[in-house]
Amino acid sequence: MIEKKREIFIKLQNIAQVVSLLEEIKELEEKTKQSFRTYESLNTQENRIYENWSTYLEDIEQKLDHITL
Repeated sequence: MIEKKREIFIKLQNIAQVVSLLEEIKELEEKTKQSFRTYESLNTQENRIYENWSTYLEDIEQKLDHITL
């Protein structure tokens, strides 16, 4: 049996609208990625600040342990 290949053509109406929507989706994707990068940066900064506070608190506790009333 011989297989015959057939070309299939699909008519796209409003191709400009489809392209526009795809570009909009791509822009939203990039904005979302940027939001996640910003969040990650803020989260890292917040964790650093918290660690510093924790370290300072430990230092104060150690100093207070040496004080007698």
